[in-house]
Amino acid sequence: MDTAASSTYSSGSLVRRITAMDKTAWDQFVDLYGPLIHRWCLQSGLGSADAADLVQDVFTVVIKSISNFHASSTGTFRGWLWTITRNKIRDFFRQSPSRLLPTGGTDLQLQLSQQADPIDVFDDETTLDPTERSQAVQLMHRAMQTIENDFAPKTWQAFMLAVVHGQRTSDIAVQLEMSSNNVRQAKSRVLRRLRQQLGEF
Repeated sequence: MDTAASSTYSSGSLVRRITAMDKTAWDQFVDLYGPLIHRWCLQSGLGSADAADLVQDVFTVVIKSISNFHASSTGTFRGWLWTITRNKIRDFFRQSPSRLLPTGGTDLQLQLSQQADPIDVFDDETTLDPTERSQAVQLMHRAMQTIENDFAPKTWQAFMLAVVHGQRTSDIAVQLEMSSNNVRQAKSRVLRRLRQQLGEF
């Protein structure tokens, strides 16, 4: 099962598959990142209906410009998406200044200009505030659901015990009757696929 997963995704990450106009990859992108982009819009002061419209605007930009995304020069995929979203939010409030919240105005514009990518799924959780941590966990869970069936049950179990439950490699090896090296390899394979699924490389 792991071998099949490897061959299926050997062509590259979510970003490369979207660039190749892979409909399945696009559907996965929408499922993974749509809720996060919507949350960014809501946190910036948009109402639910406006936020939903702006998410579609962001998707349109992504389709048109994803071939120009290069992680080495652009930064993380989430950071790139946040930049697009932030610019769309700015455009929205420039075009509809009456929609600004009473606490918004130039203060909101300044906040948007200074705000960086709100989350990094693979950062130490202690660097995230509770809201950002919740977003990171939700994004991670959505990605995990899309790739679980691509791995042998024992490989997935080793990953879950190591990454989600924080158990020691030696304890997992005993519990699953695997070598410590195989536990580390299982963890590494799943994390690599998660990063691919999240568009990180």
